[in-house]
Amino acid sequence: MKLIAHSGGITWQQVIAEKWWTNQQRALKRMDAYLAAKSDRQAMVRMPTGTGKTAVIATLAQLLADKPRCLLVAPWENLVKQLQRELAERLWKKVGEDKSFTPRPCKVFTPASFTNSRKEVATAGVLLCTNQTLQALRKHEASFRKLRQWCDLVLVDEGHREPAPRWAEAVRELDSPTVLFTATPYRNDLQLFDIDPTYTYSFTFGEALDAHIVRDVSFIEASWPTSGPDVAAEFAHQLVKYVAASAKQIGLDEAVLRVIVRCEDAEQIKIVVPALLARGRTVIGIHETFSRSDGKPYVKEVPDPSIETAQFWVHQNKLMEGLDDPAFRFIAIFGRYTNARNLVQQIGRVIRNPGLKTGQMAFVLAHPKQGQKALWNRFIEYEEYVRERLAHGGNEISALESFLAARSATPRFYFLGDFRKHLHSEDVTDPRVVVRLRKSVLVRTAGAGFDWKTLVLGIQHELLTKNASPFGATFQDQSTFLQLFEISEQSEIVSEAYLETRLGYVFAKKLGDLIFFSDSEGRSLKYLVSHTTAIAPEVLQRLLPDQHSTIKQISLINGDFGNNAYLRRSLSTQSLELVPPTLSDYAHVCSTATEIGRAHV
Repeated sequence: MKLIAHSGGITWQQVIAEKWWTNQQRALKRMDAYLAAKSDRQAMVRMPTGTGKTAVIATLAQLLADKPRCLLVAPWENLVKQLQRELAERLWKKVGEDKSFTPRPCKVFTPASFTNSRKEVATAGVLLCTNQTLQALRKHEASFRKLRQWCDLVLVDEGHREPAPRWAEAVRELDSPTVLFTATPYRNDLQLFDIDPTYTYSFTFGEALDAHIVRDVSFIEASWPTSGPDVAAEFAHQLVKYVAASAKQIGLDEAVLRVIVRCEDAEQIKIVVPALLARGRTVIGIHETFSRSDGKPYVKEVPDPSIETAQFWVHQNKLMEGLDDPAFRFIAIFGRYTNARNLVQQIGRVIRNPGLKTGQMAFVLAHPKQGQKALWNRFIEYEEYVRERLAHGGNEISALESFLAARSATPRFYFLGDFRKHLHSEDVTDPRVVVRLRKSVLVRTAGAGFDWKTLVLGIQHELLTKNASPFGATFQDQSTFLQLFEISEQSEIVSEAYLETRLGYVFAKKLGDLIFFSDSEGRSLKYLVSHTTAIAPEVLQRLLPDQHSTIKQISLINGDFGNNAYLRRSLSTQSLELVPPTLSDYAHVCSTATEIGRAHV
């Protein structure tokens, strides 16, 4: 990794070897290999909260000699501003290197300020923005083109977040090396980013715990009423009691042990805050819906913990990420988390152990009926599994691929009265050979601004993402697109993992100004809707000439909207011509008709 010069008579490589933790050094080594390989996919660094992710980001953004222009994207404005402070000054002071060099300028921009910010950083610097800003900038072609030309490297913080298709597409369209950073497990199979397993670095919670980088987590299960007028008061009573006991257990003054309280909504915050105030505690309530009219101690934005002195911080989602004060050691869950990922993110706020002291503890107070301890234990079990995979040369994000490979380990078998061969994605070199296209298809007329390549791009970015991954090769020419895809879903009838998979296809064909489209999952495409028009019913009726067609099924919309009338019905018959008319036929409008009798339409 080629780094800029250090002013102290040594090299940055020496500084990193001396001051950066081992996991940070290993992450940088893996990213160095990624940049050298010039991969057209994305890389990933997954490290628990408190294990030095920011230092890795800062090294890549500020010290690379051959990547002087970096774009850093994060989900929220407060996190973007925090990263700006860390990269521009704070981190370098923490490691005693603020006199060793002049950090490159770091500018936060919005769509309105992009031009000025780009000029300020000039040919070397860091531009920072939110996901929403990047998505908005993409709509301004000239500005987005300038950003793409300027950018050498893209870093995405909190990359575990489910990306909206548009901003994820914007990141990929920057056409620059991209590294995603996340503190929680990442599902490459269900995301819009295409992570290269070769260039991933995963540092598990167990490894961090062994290195004393994070604190161990102790769950306290306590009971309080879940309904009635005394819910908040009894919860506050239990909370204050266990905070005092936990402080005593670790030999800490109770007043300096900071607490995060999680509620389900703003209404809960407004009953918990008074309950804690009534017990003489210093409290702050944080929610995006709060305003000045709510008065103190309610605020809309997360304050700086070095300035705000409240011991108890009550929130819904605001304190799940971006809060890096190690004085927070205790979490109380009043409103439960429904999934393990959010719980892990929340617990990440209290496990920081910057002094690498042994025997350090963090505490989580939860009601036993909330099931929070079970969610955490499942995360720990997963981390142990990932650690074992890493020890045997595997990687984290290929776990699903391994599962699918194990299921298809038997290549040939007898099933449903036939001898069959298991279809693998590598066997599908031309999907036209294996796909059985349905006989129904959507037909629309291309508009004046219709572009075939844009339609194909929309299919790839909208329909072949998330839980629908391409299966085998694509058939594509100047007017045809056909792709098999595999959908993997968790069964809804069991809580443990049971993966259900099925194949589907998406097909598009352009003949003249007609666009034929079919998706086996019944999904639509935004570009198709916005840049094509429906064919008039009287034109479609020409497909059903009386002498050649047999109508076998119709869907009818009832023109009678009375409370006792059905709104829609479908009729299936050997031939509609043989069905006698009824007195109410005049009130029905035919919406669809299915016929047989001709091989081609």
